[in-house]
Amino acid sequence: MKVIWYKCKGDVWCYLDKVIADHPSIAGLKGVYVIWTGEKDQKVLRVGYGTISEEINSNRNNLAIRAFFHLGVLISWAELPEENIEGVLEYLMKKLKPKFYNNPLNTKQISINLPWNN
Repeated sequence: MKVIWYKCKGDVWCYLDKVIADHPSIAGLKGVYVIWTGEKDQKVLRVGYGTISEEINSNRNNLAIRAFFHLGVLISWAELPEENIEGVLEYLMKKLKPKFYNNPLNTKQISINLPWNN
């Protein structure tokens, strides 16, 4: 499945500590997200899903994620139909192996393009 990963103004990745979570383009949007550090050699910190504005705020305040802010923590998200979210999340967790790993959902994976392969 091909998805569109969101970038901030200027076609650059969004910094988690700077992105405006209540921006109209994000309001009510649901989907999956990837949080990482490193512009070229990405180290994935977390993958997740939900209402993107809420997830931005939650992760921005997460002490484990904040510990990486000095390295620059980036985020991108992709809007998905509700019925595909769990399969895509399962794929992202297994493919990206985030540092802060969510429990596997044990659902059929749905592969998608990664943010860096847009």
